[in-house]
Amino acid sequence: MFRARSVYNWAWLDEWDLSSPSGAKKVLYDGYILEHLRGADFGIAIVSPELHGTSPGLLGGESHYDGASLERLHVRWKEIVALKPDLICTDYPDLVRDVVMQHLSE
Repeated sequence: MFRARSVYNWAWLDEWDLSSPSGAKKVLYDGYILEHLRGADFGIAIVSPELHGTSPGLLGGESHYDGASLERLHVRWKEIVALKPDLICTDYPDLVRDVVMQHLSE
């Protein structure tokens, strides 16, 4: 039986956009997903939405709504930090660090 954990030990959660094919809003990373990945002993990396804020030219029209402004990103970063991933990939490490520090002080 193939066991993914024996081949790799990290999950990279990369949310390209928020629109599902049915037109509903979708979210890739949430507490449910992270809980199951942690339960399987995976390290968890989350890609911050600004990395796809300008991706329409890359893969056919996607762009992440939360990457459209720093104000919206700040709201999403707070949500991401609350999930306690092991790593956040971002274009704004200093701003994300500030959000992490604020979360730790609460």
